[in-house]
Amino acid sequence: SSIDKLVLITTLDGVVTYINKPELSNLASRLIEKVEVNRTEVGSMEVEYEGKFYEVNVSTMYDEMGNVEGTLWVIDDITYKKELLNNYIISEKLNMMSEIVTGVAHEIRNPLTSLVGFIELLKTRKNDLDFIEKFISIASLETGRIINLLNSFMKFAKPVNYDMAEVDLSKVISSTLDILRYQVMKKNITVVNNITEPVVVIGNYDLLLQVFTNLILNSIQAINHDKGRIEIEYISIYKGKNFEGV
Repeated sequence: SSIDKLVLITTLDGVVTYINKPELSNLASRLIEKVEVNRTEVGSMEVEYEGKFYEVNVSTMYDEMGNVEGTLWVIDDITYKKELLNNYIISEKLNMMSEIVTGVAHEIRNPLTSLVGFIELLKTRKNDLDFIEKFISIASLETGRIINLLNSFMKFAKPVNYDMAEVDLSKVISSTLDILRYQVMKKNITVVNNITEPVVVIGNYDLLLQVFTNLILNSIQAINHDKGRIEIEYISIYKGKNFEGV
């Protein structure tokens, strides 16, 4: 009864037979209602309730004959831990952004310089149809580069969320390479991206983008000579329908 965590025992029908902190019985009932679990299995899950986050651990209780007689619940308020984690992620992101932003600015400046040069030439060659056609083609290409780069950077810079969904890792890698293009060119590094087809996993796009940006940036920083090489590929291992590793 002296531990910080909330501990309770329920029957298989969900009736509470013991709770170490009776004053929190209402909270316990609400959290149990939110958990969808087969009470003959062990499980651990995160539950949000009224702006707070709780880690709920569930395990099966047996009698002397080995028959299932109830469920043991151990509930921990992890709101503070989540806040610390979120602050750490933001701090890491800001550190990376301070290094990346120079490269992003440089990558934007290059196509803009090309566009400005063509616009100046257009003033004197506005009747040259071949030149105008070439200008339109280059303008479309360069503005497309700027838009793609800004979209990738905005995804990286936006606030962290923890929603899980299907994520195509090939797109995450592509966005990462767009963000780090300047750092790669500055050190004359060759990047070989062997991920040419969709690689779909269940995850969080924002956090995966941060993970791969950090990994590749670390790789760039670890190369202390010109003409380095970074190669990106993946190996998936399946056993039947079960994912074993990557």
